[in-house]
Amino acid sequence: MNRRTVVALAGIAAVLVVLLLVLESFDGGGRDEDRRLLPDFAGVANDLEAVRITGADDPAGTTLRKDGDGWVVAERDGYPADTAKLRQLVIALAEAGIVEEKTANPEYYDRLGLGAPGEDGEGGEGDEESEDGEDGTGVQVVAEAGGSDTTVIFGDTAQGDNRYARTPASPQTYLVDRNPAIPVVPGEWLEAELADIAAGDMRRVRIEHADGESIQLEKADPAAVNFEVLNVPEGRELSYASVGDGIAGALSTLELEDVRRATDAMATTTTVYETFDGLVVTVEAIEVPLPGADDAPDAPVAPEAPDAPAPEDEEVTGEEADASEADAEPTTETWLRFTASVAEGTTAPVESSDDAAPAATDTSTSDDASTDAAAATEAVTSDADTAAPAEAEAPSAEAGGTDNAAGDDATPQADAATDADTGEAAEAAPATESPRERADALNARWSGWEYRVPDYKQELITRRWDDLLE
Repeated sequence: MNRRTVVALAGIAAVLVVLLLVLESFDGGGRDEDRRLLPDFAGVANDLEAVRITGADDPAGTTLRKDGDGWVVAERDGYPADTAKLRQLVIALAEAGIVEEKTANPEYYDRLGLGAPGEDGEGGEGDEESEDGEDGTGVQVVAEAGGSDTTVIFGDTAQGDNRYARTPASPQTYLVDRNPAIPVVPGEWLEAELADIAAGDMRRVRIEHADGESIQLEKADPAAVNFEVLNVPEGRELSYASVGDGIAGALSTLELEDVRRATDAMATTTTVYETFDGLVVTVEAIEVPLPGADDAPDAPVAPEAPDAPAPEDEEVTGEEADASEADAEPTTETWLRFTASVAEGTTAPVESSDDAAPAATDTSTSDDASTDAAAATEAVTSDADTAAPAEAEAPSAEAGGTDNAAGDDATPQADAATDADTGEAAEAAPATESPRERADALNARWSGWEYRVPDYKQELITRRWDDLLE
């Protein structure tokens, strides 16, 4: 390689370095890494009083309101809201950075899913469905604080974790680096947990239907493999040996789908669960006509056709009849009432002399949050543990089951044990809550409410003999 070639290569390298620096400067300005979609939101987030969400799925939307130390869903009579979900939304609003500017032409909003809820798109091709399968309408979030509103419309997801967004104050749209989950339907903002009592904790279950049909199952020994179904009708057999286990486990990880204020409606089915340590949970099922089921117009009557002999080879089989019933539109829905109590003769366990270890602080959403975002969401973050005291203080025996459910008199060790290998003190076992304490905590959550739960859970709680037998 001669001298002239070396000089030429050095000159090319210098030019490339200069071009790289220029491109980096332009790239930094184009990506707007230091710009926030809502630059002033962090300063008002601690004073949030309400958050309103509307969209195509439910034009009426959802209103979350600050209520004392917690948050509630206004459309569900003030039932506790899922504050973890709200916290994630507030963090996203505070942190959302502008990746790049998009269109400022309102005719193209629907193409990005940024049409305002309640407004018809006027963009010709923009009236077509957006890439998320909606009609081009976005989800509008209005955060109220100190008498002023902060409004954002979120559109389609783009480039994985990014999302289109705009504010009504400007026609400009943006691609931002946050993609929060924003349910619109009120039921999806409710604190979902109802109960978590493992099947292994259950001693017996009794199902009583209003027509007199009764089913009982029990497990005399916690170590038994399956629940025994008692008083099986003569001449019938269980579908399979563990058919009762699903009923016993229906209260495990039980979550609501919807909630309403309790009524005085009579129960059509009452199911009583009893654990080995004496906790009793009574579930009353109420059948309610679906809206419009009684008001549906009668089907038009077709003119009578001449009588014709029925073909001898055409018969409706039992399977066909069952299929016809399954295809029929439901006319009722089931709501559940829950009550907790303690079985007679239950004695409280001996409590540890030490206080229970404090609950671990949830840092899953704040480890990567910026200082501004952490400050902006301080109020919502602190409310996550206080919005519904009963939920926050869910008994540990419910959350993970209990090995002492059979009446084991062994008590938790008050003093921390020492690890033989490390020489460090092991964590002390938490104090065991009594059945009465657990019942009180559950009643604080359930009292005054009726719930809709997933269909498969409701069907387990209200089983009939035909569901269990061959």
